[in-house]
Amino acid sequence: MITAKTLPPVFNLLHNASETKDVKWVDGVKTALSNEIKTPFPFNTLVLSVNYHTRTDGLLLLEAQVRRGRKWSRFYKLGLFSRDFQSSFPAQQDAFGHVDTDCLVLEPEAEAFRYRLSLYGDMEVDLLASSITNSRLDEPLGGEAQGCFNARVEPVSQLCVKHKDRRRICSPAALTMALNYFGAKTDVLRVMKEVFDPASGIYGNWIFNTACAARYGMESFVRRFASLRELPEFVNQNSLVLASVGYKKGELSNAAIAATPGHLVLITGYEDGKIWTADPAAATDGKVIRPYDAREFSRVWLKNKRGVSYIVRKK
Repeated sequence: MITAKTLPPVFNLLHNASETKDVKWVDGVKTALSNEIKTPFPFNTLVLSVNYHTRTDGLLLLEAQVRRGRKWSRFYKLGLFSRDFQSSFPAQQDAFGHVDTDCLVLEPEAEAFRYRLSLYGDMEVDLLASSITNSRLDEPLGGEAQGCFNARVEPVSQLCVKHKDRRRICSPAALTMALNYFGAKTDVLRVMKEVFDPASGIYGNWIFNTACAARYGMESFVRRFASLRELPEFVNQNSLVLASVGYKKGELSNAAIAATPGHLVLITGYEDGKIWTADPAAATDGKVIRPYDAREFSRVWLKNKRGVSYIVRKK
């Protein structure tokens, strides 16, 4: 058993409209700025995720700003959203840090942040979440998931998808399995189109995948985990976790691929020292469902990738 007196520093929040202190209308655009949000420790990464709805041609611009000492950074653009398309932005870098597609990376750490929402047309925000960590603090991991649960998902191998990009669609493949488990009845090719980020040319933009899940009637957001103890709250009949893992050869027994710097798997359950997953990197659909040793999985997820994941759950 992995034990620890302290856990890696992660901080997750679900936000609400009462946090916004300044709402303005300019040329048909509604802008809402949040209050300052102080964090319990200095942080060097920030991810925001948003669920929204629009019936016509509404637009949403998601931005974040951080404070170091008494000085605020500029606002960083994290995503542009609409009913029919979404996009990240070209490189944004300054003395505070830079935006790595969907994640704000800071050098050195910041002490607080705030977000800004710019909405046009009938665009409405249903959920906004933030997740931060300090990746330089390498503390021991702790805990095991208590109890037993295993969701029966319909397996999807990304390698069986007839598309030239099948080797880099782990996120939409895993998301498809989660959505279908909750009754969405979609397919990988459709989800690929809905999550694709044209600015970076990837399918794994976390905030676009969570926004896609919300369009199917789910609640979805990026979250960092500090311990396997947290899994029962988020892996159950109403919720599943899509986890980012990274490992070298030999670090994860029974792995669908021998080694990877970054890969997404669907966590479907846990029991007796095992983490059950639907791993889309398996060669066939029949090999997608597989258990991983909990101790090994905690290292390749919680340590190597700082517990980053996104949640898909029923509202």
